[in-house]
Amino acid sequence: MEYEEQSHSLMSTLELCAKKATEKCSEEAAEQVWSEMRQLQSEWDAVKSGVAEAKARLESRRMELADYDDAVKRELTWMQDVERHLADAGKLCASLAEKKSRLQQTKVDKSSWCIVL
Repeated sequence: MEYEEQSHSLMSTLELCAKKATEKCSEEAAEQVWSEMRQLQSEWDAVKSGVAEAKARLESRRMELADYDDAVKRELTWMQDVERHLADAGKLCASLAEKKSRLQQTKVDKSSWCIVL
């Protein structure tokens, strides 16, 4: 809001100066000053409008970026969870393979005991 207040203050000051300048000049000169003031006001309004549009676009893009950032964080968390589960599953498979190997070894050991007896 400070920007808008400053711009309004500047335009008001400029208008006041134009009034003082046109008080003691010819009608033709006064009309030229006021014509230029209207043109200046029109251009200033266009600048303010452009700034407001740019500000709205930037805010929109900032929000889109925040949404994208959140989505990336969710995806990374999901990928880390999947990797953790895969690593745990790999450990479980290794444990199962190890257990199977021990079971086979135990079976072989038992069968050799039976033969010895």
